[in-house]
Amino acid sequence: MSFTFGKVLITIYLFIFPLWVYGGNKTIVTLFFTSSNNGMLKHCDCPVDNRGGLARRKTLLDSLKQITKNCFVLDTGNFLSSYRRLEWDRKVLKIYKHLGYTAVNVGSYELKYGLSFLSEMSSLGIYLISANLMDSEKEDLVTIPYKKEIIKGKSFLIIGLISSKAIKFLPDEPKSEIEIAPYIFSLKTILKKVNEKNPIVIILSQLTEEENLSLIDTVPQKINVILGNCSRDYPNGWYRIYKNTILAKAGVGGKTVGKVKMVFDKDWNRSDCSVDFISVGDNLRENPQIIHLLNQWRVE
Repeated sequence: MSFTFGKVLITIYLFIFPLWVYGGNKTIVTLFFTSSNNGMLKHCDCPVDNRGGLARRKTLLDSLKQITKNCFVLDTGNFLSSYRRLEWDRKVLKIYKHLGYTAVNVGSYELKYGLSFLSEMSSLGIYLISANLMDSEKEDLVTIPYKKEIIKGKSFLIIGLISSKAIKFLPDEPKSEIEIAPYIFSLKTILKKVNEKNPIVIILSQLTEEENLSLIDTVPQKINVILGNCSRDYPNGWYRIYKNTILAKAGVGGKTVGKVKMVFDKDWNRSDCSVDFISVGDNLRENPQIIHLLNQWRVE
């Protein structure tokens, strides 16, 4: 088979096959997402499970974006370490800048250095969002509350939320500089402010599971997807559908990348969906740019 003929077959598969399956009036939107990186830079050299690493993730995300139309790349938060190691966390931030995320939620672990470090993170070019993290002195939000994307004229609102329980991660002094506003009130405020008819709402959540369900119950038929924070109970990822809202969590420590594929009809009602988890395994070539940084920093 010639190279040109092979490219034609691939093009037919990627673009014509979905139209045949879903019909010409359908729109497919895909979310690729990560959860709970927990400060990981490199994969573990463990004999049992050596998945993960930001150099592999960069390769995977770049490939997925290249072959997938109408996609967003998202991180739900807790991408820094769970404990204080400032210079290490700065390295994580510098690499996250190169990963090409559409939006990154502020998690509990990102609070541990206080307000000034959150400003430093935003200045690096990472699109940080949080709709209920408040600067108590200025009485204003610490970051941008949401990211708005448009596909075929339809608005997609990617909104970040964090639980009030995360306040314990703030430094002892001065804790008063940051407040966490009620998450339900904050979401309703954003939706009212945006004032658009039936936007597709995607929540990047650092809420508890109980709070996620409460959010769906209180704001019915408004939330399409909640991408949450994972735990070691679900190392490969987890999902469920509750009252037509997709709840999903990718694997802890960057071992998997989550994939939520949604099919919308011509009126933007979701007619189908699927959730998968892609392993960040040793079959992936490590991105040379990220490897160069890691070697420069002598990260073992």
